[in-house]
This record gives sequence, structure tokens and C-alpha cells, in this order.
Amino acid sequence: MVVALQKSRSRSAAFTGPQASAPRKLLICEEALKGHTGHWYEYNRAVCEMNRADGHHVSLLAHRDVQSSLVDELGAEPFFEHTNWDQIYNYPQAWRRYLGVLRHNRRVYREIDKYLRQSDGFDCVFAPTVVIHHLIGWLFLARKHGGRKAKRIVLFIRNSATTYENGSSEPVFKRSMQLLAWVLRQYQPLIDRGVVQLATDSHRLAEEYKRLAGVELVVFPHPCGTWPLDRPRGPSRRSDRIVMASLGPARLEKGIEVLVRAIELLARRPAVPRLHFVIQWNQPVVSPDGNLLELDEDLLHGTPVSCDLIARSLDGHEYNSLLLDSDVLLLPYLRQAYFARISGVAVEAMLAGIPMIYTDDTWVADIAHQYGTGLGFENEDAVQLANAICDVAAGIEQFDVDARRRMSAAKSHFSAQNFQRSLWENESRCNVER
Repeated sequence: MVVALQKSRSRSAAFTGPQASAPRKLLICEEALKGHTGHWYEYNRAVCEMNRADGHHVSLLAHRDVQSSLVDELGAEPFFEHTNWDQIYNYPQAWRRYLGVLRHNRRVYREIDKYLRQSDGFDCVFAPTVVIHHLIGWLFLARKHGGRKAKRIVLFIRNSATTYENGSSEPVFKRSMQLLAWVLRQYQPLIDRGVVQLATDSHRLAEEYKRLAGVELVVFPHPCGTWPLDRPRGPSRRSDRIVMASLGPARLEKGIEVLVRAIELLARRPAVPRLHFVIQWNQPVVSPDGNLLELDEDLLHGTPVSCDLIARSLDGHEYNSLLLDSDVLLLPYLRQAYFARISGVAVEAMLAGIPMIYTDDTWVADIAHQYGTGLGFENEDAVQLANAICDVAAGIEQFDVDARRRMSAAKSHFSAQNFQRSLWENESRCNVER
């Protein structure tokens, strides 16, 4: 979720698993952590908080340009000189991109190797965001320090290695993915020894990587176990209009173009309920045809449909207020990008007891059937999305009751205790999406 988050969180309940009585040392390596942008802040904040609440000592290595506020809040240590996520190797020539992969792995190895050699060692080293640019370096680090300076290394893969075009559920890997597959297979002896654990947050992703490389990835729950909101969510009917929110900066892969077309369709319909859309749109979006995507706000004038476009990043208080004042969360993510990937916004919606509208046959649809409620629609179908919006609006009271009723199950699964069991035990005890 690419959104500025500074949520006020209460301390999590102490982890009651087998490791709770023995404080341990955890090292988190997150080169992209600079500020409140991206999932990097929110994810690592949650992991730091729950481990410190359990009495563990946490060291967090961030980018050397990390904001001073995060140094104070998270105890982040300015460390990494480069981050792959700044697109520093995004060259048009394939050979230069491959050279960038090797160069970044070398940087990862040299930086972390030096840090570990100078340290007293850690019970667990956790890298929450790894791709091929890191995995070769980590392979050599695990061979050198695994079981010694790093008793156990957990490498977390959250990106898909393919896309799912034309409604396919079968991954089709590019030839370039064979390098990633070969590297992952080299980890198997380290996994068998219990030195390395490869992990992810989606059973769909785990199955994808098993097909790619034949390795097993452990599935962790999303670390929202410390989730309390700034205030309790209010009653379902605060006004006669229904607030539908799309939070997190607008991007094509998150379905903003589909949502815009659906809103404009609703504005043209002769009879629709009073709908107010709240969309975080703080960066330009270019349509596939090369034109700048815009919402025709003039079309909404004189209709029951209104829209508030938020052209800025959100701090934690703003984000929570918008979330809690929403009647419905809109998640029209493109299936080809989000077939296997998770959505932090969806998890937060379930924890807050808010109904969702989502794309069918995605991770969000799977998880909504287990811990949330709402309606799905066919991928990229603006007409179906508009219909789903009207259907949820018509039955909003019952959808709201159902979503609130399932909050406890969501909170139980996405808990600090479940995440900690996954992180500290050598096997997953969670059952997301099974």
C-alpha cells in the first residue's frame, strides 16, 4: 500500500508462544525504508512494535536517507547506500539490467556482511522485501553467516514473478525468470538445515514460486495484529449518502481507470443512490493509450454522485479518519497484477468491519470470503463495477452488519501472535486461504 501512514497503535498483547520467555535478537534489513511511502514503513513498524512488546531486541537497518522521525519512532539505523526500489537499474538495454542485478547483490552482500561481522550476532535476520536483486547476495550471506552470526534468516518474497493475462490462473514465466528459479533452488540445503526460511504472505504466491523453482514458501499473515483505530468506527448510517473510498495512491494496476469509468457511468444513470466517492489521487496517472487519466468532474454536477479527490499524501490520522468514515472500500485491482498479491487496505477494511467491492478471482476475493464481506465483479468491467456499487449501496445495512460480525475472525487471524509464531517458529501455523 503506497500511502503515508503514521497510525497511532496500542501495544500488542504479549506473544504467548514458546519463544515468549526468552528475549531474542532480531535484525530487520529494509533498504527501501526512507519515509512513510510504500508498505515499507507500515509493515516494519508493525513487526518492530510486536517484537519489542514481546521483549525482543530489534535492530532495523534502513536507507541512509531515512527520515529522522523514523529514527526516533522505529529506532531505524541509517545504513543502506542504495535501494533497488529507486529504479537505479532500470536501463533499456537488457545486459545493463542484468549487470544491475549482479551489482546490487554485491552491494547487499558487502554491506550486510560487514555489519554482521562487527555484531554480536542475531537469533533471526529478517529481510521483509526481497527480489532477485537481493537473493544472490543473501545466498552467500546465508552460507557464510547462517547458523552463526545469523542463527536463522527469513527472506520474504511479496512480488509475483509473472502476470496472469487473459483470465489465466496458470503462471507463464519469462525466460529471464530462470535465473530467479536457479537461485531459489540453491537455498534448498539451507532450508533443510533450518538456516533459511523463504516466506511470503499469499498462498497464491507460494504456489507460484513452487511451480517456478520447486521450493516451499511459508505463508505469514499480514502483520496487523497491533491494529487499533484512532477511535471506534461509528454507526453505519451517518448521513443519507453512502461514502465509498479508494485509499492508497491511484495507479493503473489498482484499477483507477476502471473506477473512473464506473463513476462516470453512474453519473449518467437516471436513478442512483446518493454516492460520495473519496479517492486518493496524489500522482499523475497515464492511461494505456498514453493520455493523462482524469475524472470528468463536470459530469457529476447536478447528479446524486459526488467525488472528493485527495491530491496529497496522508498522515496516519487523516488515513484512519477517512477509513473509519467510509461505508465501503473500493478495491478494483487488475487481476493480472493482483491475482496472487495481497492488499493491506483489504486487511484493514476487514479489521475495521467495512464491506468491500473487489475484483473476482484475486487474493482479495479469497480473503474476503473468509474474513470480510462485499461483492466481486469481473476484471476491468466498469459496467459490472457500477452495478456492484449500486447493489452494495442498496443493501448497505446488511453488508455493514455482516462486515462488523466478521471483525473478530479477522482480528484473530491477523494478530501479533499469529505473525510471531510464523516469524519465530520454523514452520507456519497459520491457515490463510486454506
